[in-house]
Amino acid sequence: MINDKNKELIEKLIETKHKLYFSDSFLEQMSRNVRGPLYSIIEFSKIAKDAGNDEVAVNHYLDQINRAGHLMNESMDDVMAIRQIAMKNVSLHPEFVDLDEFLEVLRGDVAHFLIPIGIMLNIEKKGLDKCYISADYSILFQVLRKMIRITAETMPNLSTLYLEVENKGSIDENIEISFTVIGKEAALSSSQLQALKEEFGALEYDMYSTLDSMDPKVIIIRFYAHEMGADNIEITPHPEGGLNMQVTFKFPVVSGKEYSALINRTFDFSQKRILVADDDEINLEIIDKLLREKGAEVITVRDGRETLLTYRTEHGKFDLILLDIVMPDIDGLSVARQIRENTTIPSSKKIPIIAMTVNAFHEDYEQSLKAGMNSHLVKPIDSGRLYNTIAEYI
Repeated sequence: MINDKNKELIEKLIETKHKLYFSDSFLEQMSRNVRGPLYSIIEFSKIAKDAGNDEVAVNHYLDQINRAGHLMNESMDDVMAIRQIAMKNVSLHPEFVDLDEFLEVLRGDVAHFLIPIGIMLNIEKKGLDKCYISADYSILFQVLRKMIRITAETMPNLSTLYLEVENKGSIDENIEISFTVIGKEAALSSSQLQALKEEFGALEYDMYSTLDSMDPKVIIIRFYAHEMGADNIEITPHPEGGLNMQVTFKFPVVSGKEYSALINRTFDFSQKRILVADDDEINLEIIDKLLREKGAEVITVRDGRETLLTYRTEHGKFDLILLDIVMPDIDGLSVARQIRENTTIPSSKKIPIIAMTVNAFHEDYEQSLKAGMNSHLVKPIDSGRLYNTIAEYI
């Protein structure tokens, strides 16, 4: 018994050491990835200002700033993704996806890093006309964007990258789709190839100790693909040189009728009173406008203390509360708890409370539910998700 306890303690110490090493290595890498684009934004802004009335030059510098902004945003997404992976909090949130529309959005997004390095993307679909699926849009997007990026980064200028999306067959109400990135002149590093080909169990075990030699993009591909049900990434040589990188997923099929019903849904919040609490004035203005467009009466407040005061003054006469988690004085979780514990206002136990946060982490969602909230929206707030979520409760 003592030996078992000692063994368990040693394993926990090793795991903690690995996580600390992981944190240091990862933060060092991500600091470089963020600082580069940030420096570009600062310097190109100065140059654009000095360009004066030279419209061609100003537009060029603005394009560079825009590109740097997208790179910086991608790096921040990577920070969030790696944190989810390290904390073992990756979870899927499926939604209806129009595959054609999805691929066009992907094409536009990757253009920000493909065009500057002179690479064209050719997307080909096979047996997938008017295909609608249920999938975690964000995680599928991340996997494909990262596969395209790590392949493109090893290719010469003025070359073409291919993405083949193929229907591999249907079983019951599920469809199997393969996504193959083809880089005829690509040459990934040995460490990238090793991490992509390695058995997932071994990769998961070694992640903390090998981060400094492993591309974070590869980690995200493997762990997100695993969460979607694919433990293998198939890497094969292309007959004309370079390589093919393929991942295959199964998705529930959605009918065109179901998809149309969702996107054409109308919302009417007339005669509904909604209390919105957020210390970010821009976010508050956006939500206020979106809700008023659907007929709602909106009352806005800017901190936790004002939220509680307004709720009590109005004697809880709201149909729903949108509550930012991070606010001055009293945070959103504490506000939700105090509303639920209120015994003098009859509606306190049942009024719908929806959390708003910048984090999509599973633990944040769990914390909001434990505090008495009904649901969870991730910033920036998407109008479709906002309307659909509110419509579930009022």
